[in-house]
Amino acid sequence: MESNNGTIQSYEVMIQKLLMGDDKIGLDLIYQDSYPTNVHVPVFSDDKISKNVFVFSQSILDSRIEKSAKLEEKLLRYIQASLRSQYNIQIDGVFEKITNGGLTRNLYFTSAKDAKCNIKTSTLQTWDGPIISLESIMYNNQYLKTKKSKAQFVTRTFFDLCMSVQELHDANISHNSILPKNILILAKSIEGMYDGEVLLQIPSFGIETIKETLNDEHVTYYSREAYESDNDFEPSNDVHMLGTMILSILCNEEIDAKMLDPQNWKNELQFVKDKAQRALTDLSSIDITIEVTIQKLLNLALQCISVEPEKRPNIEEIISVLDKCRERLGLIESDEEDLMPRQAQKKTKTTRAFSIGKRETSTSSSTTSSSSSTSTSEKKSRSWKALIKPFTALFTKKNSKDLEEGLKKKDSYQVTTRLSDGASAIVFLATKKETNEICVLKKYKDGAQRDFDREVECLKLFKHKNIIQMLDYFSYEEVDDSNKKSLCNVLVMEYCKYGDLFTQQISFVGTKGKKVKYMKPLKYLKLVVDLLNAMHLVHSTGYVHSDVKPQNILISQDGIRLADFGFSVKVNDPVIGGTMRYLPPEHNEGQPASNTIDVYSICYSLFEVLSKKKINLQAKITSKEEFEKLWEENLKENHHFSRIAKHGKKKCNHHFVEPLIDLLSRGLDPIPSKRLASQDALTIAVNTCKNHAAVVIQKEVRGFLVRRRLNKKKQ
Repeated sequence: MESNNGTIQSYEVMIQKLLMGDDKIGLDLIYQDSYPTNVHVPVFSDDKISKNVFVFSQSILDSRIEKSAKLEEKLLRYIQASLRSQYNIQIDGVFEKITNGGLTRNLYFTSAKDAKCNIKTSTLQTWDGPIISLESIMYNNQYLKTKKSKAQFVTRTFFDLCMSVQELHDANISHNSILPKNILILAKSIEGMYDGEVLLQIPSFGIETIKETLNDEHVTYYSREAYESDNDFEPSNDVHMLGTMILSILCNEEIDAKMLDPQNWKNELQFVKDKAQRALTDLSSIDITIEVTIQKLLNLALQCISVEPEKRPNIEEIISVLDKCRERLGLIESDEEDLMPRQAQKKTKTTRAFSIGKRETSTSSSTTSSSSSTSTSEKKSRSWKALIKPFTALFTKKNSKDLEEGLKKKDSYQVTTRLSDGASAIVFLATKKETNEICVLKKYKDGAQRDFDREVECLKLFKHKNIIQMLDYFSYEEVDDSNKKSLCNVLVMEYCKYGDLFTQQISFVGTKGKKVKYMKPLKYLKLVVDLLNAMHLVHSTGYVHSDVKPQNILISQDGIRLADFGFSVKVNDPVIGGTMRYLPPEHNEGQPASNTIDVYSICYSLFEVLSKKKINLQAKITSKEEFEKLWEENLKENHHFSRIAKHGKKKCNHHFVEPLIDLLSRGLDPIPSKRLASQDALTIAVNTCKNHAAVVIQKEVRGFLVRRRLNKKKQ
């Protein structure tokens, strides 16, 4: 296999490498769930078959020259190690493009396509079956129902995963993004996920330069020192992420170890251990082998999240423990028996091709087969073909006048800083030069044209005080450092200076590691009403947001703003994206978009704000009684909303707590037909808010009268 001559080359060189004689090519985005890495395939303007190559892109901050030299050395070391790899996706070239006036460095990695590729790379390039992410398994209550299935799945999957990480650590490279979204399992069916090929997405490079803008997955899984140190991330952070994932599977909820008290670490670990034991108690089977294995996995995960990095096991020690678990469960022999047949099978697969004409055919055929299939498991997983978005004017040039006008608009803004980096766009804080008005520029990444079009379409329709306001939008051609023109799409929006609800109320970054004050009832109820008001408007226009979560609820001086409509679709259209944790169970069955999807996501988000933790509600809510238990268990520390005081007596807050429990439990009902409609949810929220406001006013008046009476007596 040939590398790129030991240097990081320009984006133009990559395009020439992929062209093979064609003068019109683009990169189509097929998978953007694996932030910060997006996956693309080259597509051509005619029916010429493209090479079977995947392109992985990352956007990082590149403002410090001394960091760049170190980063370049790490990238080249990764390429060399990758080509010799057995357990990682092999990369044969790394390319770069500098954009946004030097604020952003875009990295592109091309997958190797030589006949000598390892099993994982060749499987990826020829795979046309379902794609199962670890995230989809963690947040689906139909999987891993028994202790045995959990023990076998964690042991087999994480052993394979750790072998991939070990190769990186041997080359002195930290992965930095070992998240559930970034772990893919190639299996022909859900039942085959225990034997599927485990793929770890490529490492994230330069991610320490965008530490302050990372999304919530990184916030949860990163170690404390990863945030508190200005140095590059260490391999121990990868170990911390692995341990957090194992705990999340065992506990049925995400555990953020940074939110545990380091001064009371022993008791905190016992608390987490008890939580895992409670989650596993309901599972069937009392098998000594399984019980011992579960305990070993739990102890291993707790060691991996140790508050002291030096006390965490290294990757070799983790592999040793997992290998013993494999032997105990009898998985080693079956793995060896399966290895040769799997290799032989992969070598006989035909090569897949991506071109404009063929892409449309394969997408529609995938949809047809999915709808006609009687297998439930096949409906719940996705393939590369199913992930390919319909082709949208990739090579159609914009009107030159529009582009010129867009360039003028772009020059009328002064970018001051980079706020965040998402899967499909980078967000900048900017100032309009003429008026000094502060605003936000949302610049979309390569291949995200449809996200831009959808968001513009929606924000033109949605005019509401609690929906983010679009000030302008434009497209222009940007010339990168290799003198190549590329189309850029920008959305101009109002600036919400208090950030998003997740950062302010839940995130470790926003709380600085300390528990923030719980939101007062009246403020919280106002938030519920405003959010449901905004959603009711969206639904009244025939749309579904599809991606409601605390990160997409922004806080302004005069209230909240619902934002990020890139995944919005019309009612009964297929759901094209969203965050797995906040999507209802029917999403896993491939059901079309409905208003109840947003109601579920809103109620899920609102409960997270109250509990200040991530909980896998899909696996726990089967009735109102179950939700009430969940409420008491997770809101013990929230003195405003807990129904039981510390002394054991009931609180006098039933006038707003009971309606809230009713609203959230009905909104989180796993059966769509029984779930609240947005209008009904809004009615309950408005009435509850009015009742509590009346009680608050009544208390204030009573207090005033009592104080006045006491003052008169003193006189």
